[in-house]
Amino acid sequence: MQNVNNIMNDIALKVDEDGKNLDIITDNVMETNKNVATANAHMDSANDQQKKARKKTIWIVAIIVVAVLLVGGLIWIFAK
Repeated sequence: MQNVNNIMNDIALKVDEDGKNLDIITDNVMETNKNVATANAHMDSANDQQKKARKKTIWIVAIIVVAVLLVGGLIWIFAK
């Protein structure tokens, strides 16, 4: 009978330890979910900034091309 009591106490102790471990795992999973959500928000922001930078670069290149064409056209006209 004492043997069964010891086994039951051991099982109760294991269940208690496992419960604490599950609580720690649950907390870690919740923290990871928050971190992933934050990372996704940062990625969205970075994508928006990259799109704006790309548009700005395209506009700058377009303005430079137009300016070069205008200057080239003026030089060609006055060179005649």
